[in-house]
Amino acid sequence: MNIHEWYFGFHDRGSLIDIARGRESVTTMFGHVEAWGYTIDGTWLFFDPRGRHTIIEITHLYEEVTDFAQERFMRCREILKIGHRTDRITYPMIRPHLHCGTQCAALLGWRAYTLRGFRRMLLENGAEIVHGRSEGRSSSEGGTGTAAQASRS
Repeated sequence: MNIHEWYFGFHDRGSLIDIARGRESVTTMFGHVEAWGYTIDGTWLFFDPRGRHTIIEITHLYEEVTDFAQERFMRCREILKIGHRTDRITYPMIRPHLHCGTQCAALLGWRAYTLRGFRRMLLENGAEIVHGRSEGRSSSEGGTGTAAQASRS
């Protein structure tokens, strides 16, 4: 499956208070990233590498895609979009030491060790910020993209 365009949603880091109250996982102390993209024929792949399990959802139904995209635009601090980069994954993704950033970078055929490093690699390779704050903007200024735009792409 060749993904025509990838979206990477970066989440905020979890607060220690929320972690202590059981509302957040300890892994959110470092932040989180998830990915989704679509093929030329309009099939969407949603990939969310979590601590204990990875969630993969594949759909081509417009209503499901719209719901999935709206959910991600609401919960992600920042979303970056980048075009097709590779036809295959270059190393095994199912290993216990791979975190969300490493797995999402593998989707592009890259190796990343931190979320900050992965985000920097995306921007250096032409990724566009479609939602959220960019460097120098406050979170109250909002984003430039919408879920409807992502689902039409």
